[in-house]
Amino acid sequence: MRRRIVLLVAATTSAVVVGFLVPMCLLIINLANDRAESQAREQAQLVAGLIAAASTPSRSAPTTRPSPRRCPRSAARDSW
Repeated sequence: MRRRIVLLVAATTSAVVVGFLVPMCLLIINLANDRAESQAREQAQLVAGLIAAASTPSRSAPTTRPSPRRCPRSAARDSW
């Protein structure tokens, strides 16, 4: 009788432990996959941005010199 109770307790405890560990392992695997996918996406976006910036000509640098700014006083003097 005592042996059956010990076996029943061991089986119940094992079932509870397995019922806890299996979902936890699945959750950890899913979390690791999500993090890896997120990091890969961020790196791909960074590389795509760098490639796009390197392959297009820079529009920030003007090709001609801008005309010098004039103050209103000198503009009025030049109109005489």
